[in-house]
Amino acid sequence: MNTTKLLFALLFIILISAKANAQVVDNFTDGNFTANPVWAGDSAQFIVNSAFQLQTNNTIAGASYLS
Repeated sequence: MNTTKLLFALLFIILISAKANAQVVDNFTDGNFTANPVWAGDSAQFIVNSAFQLQTNNTIAGASYLS
């Protein structure tokens, strides 16, 4: 592969990866984390507090998750 093709391929990969986003952003301002986007997991163990932050609402030590 010549240098021009290699540089073009590298530039293409960089540009495509810059647009790819694997993270989900939810600011919880609607007070509902069970819709838009839908979160799965131990939803009964979480609440959205008055500052619109997601926090655990479990009084028993253990593992809780959302995905």
